[in-house]
Amino acid sequence: MVVFTASGGLEGYQIYVHDRQTGTRRLASAASDGSMANDWSFAPSLSADGQTVAFYTYATNLADGDTNGRTDVYVRDFKAGTTTRVSGAPKDVEGDGSSGIPSISGDGRYVAFESTSANLVGDDTNRKSDIFVHDRTPGPEPRFALTDLDVSPSTVRPGLPVRITAQVKNVGEKTGGYDAVLRINGEVEQRQAVQVRADKAVRLSFDARRSDAGTYTVELGPLTGRFVVTG
Repeated sequence: MVVFTASGGLEGYQIYVHDRQTGTRRLASAASDGSMANDWSFAPSLSADGQTVAFYTYATNLADGDTNGRTDVYVRDFKAGTTTRVSGAPKDVEGDGSSGIPSISGDGRYVAFESTSANLVGDDTNRKSDIFVHDRTPGPEPRFALTDLDVSPSTVRPGLPVRITAQVKNVGEKTGGYDAVLRINGEVEQRQAVQVRADKAVRLSFDARRSDAGTYTVELGPLTGRFVVTG
């Protein structure tokens, strides 16, 4: 299977999948009813079996309620005969930014993409483009976002405690457990397991002590910080 972009006439560039064995060609940038996207489509990514294509588009006719005026990421599933937007926020809310450059996993389950939207997950406050992963498997699942790392005090005498805290929020749709792993200088220091309800947050808290003077790097999930033990 070969996926490519070609001119679709008045509707701009479109996405096609060509089967080299049968010589057949199918339109991927189409609505669930098969109608061609009404605007340009780009950057196709094809699953290993050639049955699922992710792409981004300016089109507004591929999903009901596409009114955000931005590019969105869609998945065309040839087996199911469906086209689904995957760059939306929870509870069927549209993304408030532009999404594009998708990459679909070999089995067609996961779609990674870039987006300037700030409402796809909780606490996205960096005002930058981020990378997101959408799981196409239906059903509510817990998903966690770790933020607000605090290491206090940042400078201590040997043997005195340093309090390390962070917030973990469940941005998914189902209660679930989060296993927090605190590392200091790359070594596992402590673990803490918490249950977090959907759309709720809890505060993680650890105490660490060091007797040797030096600078220590703290890692908690994707967050990093440091503290200094003076001589």
